[in-house]
Amino acid sequence: MSEPLPGVVVPPAPEETHTDAELAALAEVMPTVPVTLEAAVTAPSWPLEALDPDEPIPPEGAGGAGAAANAVTTFAIRDGGSVIRPSTGARVRWTPIEGVADEYDAAMAMRRLGYRCLGVIGNAAHLRGSGGHTPWCSEGYAGRRCRFGKVYAIDLQAPNMTGLERWLIPRLRAGNYRWVYYLNINGHQYTRRDSFRGRYSSADHHLHLSGLAGYETYSSSILRDWQNHRTNGGEDMAQVPQAEWARIKANSERARTQLDAIDDTVRGGDGNAYRGSVMRHDHSNQVAELKEYVDQRMNAIEQKLDALLEATKTTPPPTV
Repeated sequence: MSEPLPGVVVPPAPEETHTDAELAALAEVMPTVPVTLEAAVTAPSWPLEALDPDEPIPPEGAGGAGAAANAVTTFAIRDGGSVIRPSTGARVRWTPIEGVADEYDAAMAMRRLGYRCLGVIGNAAHLRGSGGHTPWCSEGYAGRRCRFGKVYAIDLQAPNMTGLERWLIPRLRAGNYRWVYYLNINGHQYTRRDSFRGRYSSADHHLHLSGLAGYETYSSSILRDWQNHRTNGGEDMAQVPQAEWARIKANSERARTQLDAIDDTVRGGDGNAYRGSVMRHDHSNQVAELKEYVDQRMNAIEQKLDALLEATKTTPPPTV
């Protein structure tokens, strides 16, 4: 279960607090609620990854509070589903925001590569509160309220979680993935409230992403960009900010200058014996080949980045 936002203490409303006994009683008076978490052939083929991992899967034919509070009735992630709100007993339809749906799709598509969705809609414990895993989320920001019926959070697992944290936080600080409100990862929490500069404690060691009110239609590519970084040895080109691109170009120019210095030293080395030796000839050829490779590689990267940066120029989103 995700931690509260740093510096924000929001006590749960009295009507949102229910015991397991009360939930069980609620289930008894609502026998028509469909139980779709059962492991039966007739159950819908909803992927269990869309449910919170802390929610136990009842045996075949089982009912009860957990199932009543977490009744999923649809098939596709963007279609959402329905849950019972413990405080009222009302059935609430939910759909995920676009960023959550995109990351869910990415995790499912890359399962064989070690990615996994751990949960979108919350379990009974989550549903007694009003966090991002509920369709009555109260985690608004900057005067904007979350939309009723929208689920703003997703829990994920990815290869090399430590590396993912080191890679993701600088990109959030640079302004990428504008839909993210806060995240928990590896026992740490980062939030947009301080531009992701601070690092707070969290009980989550998976990746918990919570979306920002007002950015429900924004797309997301965090997992796919991370996979591209891991396999291609570089950032997703469309996500590289101007400041970082300037740093990359400066480093490439520095490398070329250093190679020129090596080239001058080798070609003008002291000592007649060295100048006429096979070793000098071999060194010259090696430096020439290295310079040619570096030039070709740097030029190709520069052209690709320049083209992608030009293609991704858009009107900046509204200030939060």
